[in-house]
Amino acid sequence: MIRPDAEQLAAHNRLVSILADLADSGRPAPCVKTPVAEWTSDDPGDQEYVARLCLACFARTACHEYNTNYPEPAGVWAGLTESDRAPRRGRPPKETTDDH
Repeated sequence: MIRPDAEQLAAHNRLVSILADLADSGRPAPCVKTPVAEWTSDDPGDQEYVARLCLACFARTACHEYNTNYPEPAGVWAGLTESDRAPRRGRPPKETTDDH
């Protein structure tokens, strides 16, 4: 297991602080209210279900920022499943223009 550096730990602590503030204000993030197993399930149906719970979360932007900077290999982050976050393979989509 790779040990996180000080910058990653600080970023993680900021995210945890945001989650704690939301819980203290009576608006806990879905990932705090729902069992951890559902967020880290390998089942695509479970992942899609909890990903939808993220859509109205007040911490979603901070969560997305954290996972963009420090990608986690598993689980749902900011409403994105593992397959949503996986690099796409193949050719990029063909660009179209308005000129015919």
